[in-house]
Amino acid sequence: MSYYQVVALSLSILIPAFIGLVRFKKVDRAFYPFLIFIWVSAVNEIFSSIIIQMGYYNITSYNIYLLIESFLLLWIFKAWYFLKSQSKTYLFLFFILTLAWILETIFRTKLSLKFNSYFLIIMAFIAVLVSVSLINYLLVKERGILTKNSIFLICCAFIFYFTLSGLTEIFYTYGLQISKSFRIAIAYTGIWAGFICNLIYALAIWWMPYRQAFTLQY
Repeated sequence: MSYYQVVALSLSILIPAFIGLVRFKKVDRAFYPFLIFIWVSAVNEIFSSIIIQMGYYNITSYNIYLLIESFLLLWIFKAWYFLKSQSKTYLFLFFILTLAWILETIFRTKLSLKFNSYFLIIMAFIAVLVSVSLINYLLVKERGILTKNSIFLICCAFIFYFTLSGLTEIFYTYGLQISKSFRIAIAYTGIWAGFICNLIYALAIWWMPYRQAFTLQY
């Protein structure tokens, strides 16, 4: 796979980003945090592609993006009434993510020398755990076809993507004895996984309910 093919697949995030812009004024406000999540991801991919093309590393910008992404994930789940802003769980997760990022940045990566791998693993674990819990809630409480439920689709994409991201980072972080070809295969799998998730995000945004149609409540 060539560099430009990798960039093209990564920039597929522009598909849901564009659909989000078109539907922004129509969808329920509870989905605004997710749309912002998509737009921030799109900006990160564009910026990373530009600076890499210019011959620079994207380590610093990516580490900062990871922290922003983690906060956006918590905001998304809070907006869907699954995590409440003043609940102990929300505050605990916010504290854990912030502390983990600060500690790894200070003592390990120095922001620009290495990727914040341990933070990514922690964030991926939290995203998968909360997404699974939310899907379980939907299976019990929601009526209708779940495959057309935007929250269900997004959570499935989160589980798929962050599980793969977490496992991949564990392989690299702990230096498991794997061949170069296997490492390349893992990298390509992650790229294709991101592409698939971007298509799922696009579909989820297209099916997002109009304002006042949001029903996920306790």
